[in-house]
Amino acid sequence: GQRCASPDYLPLVGPVPDVAAFITRFAGLRRNARQYIDQQAPCLPGLYVSTGHGSRGLTSTPLAAEMLASMICNEPLPLERSLSRALSPARFLVRDLVRGSR
Repeated sequence: GQRCASPDYLPLVGPVPDVAAFITRFAGLRRNARQYIDQQAPCLPGLYVSTGHGSRGLTSTPLAAEMLASMICNEPLPLERSLSRALSPARFLVRDLVRGSR
């Protein structure tokens, strides 16, 4: 069957990463998983996503919409940076680099 949720059950909210550029820029994660990343992830210009809300979509989509609007309008995010990172569509790319599967 089909699921409307991500593998970690958190929604994906934010800019869609440019996979090739992301892998090139953060290749160091393959050698050092604890590498501090102080750079903006390369993303596809103007392409954002809000998906994978699953059964909690009715409660999670309003905050996701606020988050996306803030990103698009270059305004402060309505939530902590750590939560923003936890919802990032690029989080699975980071995981794959750390595990060495990309």
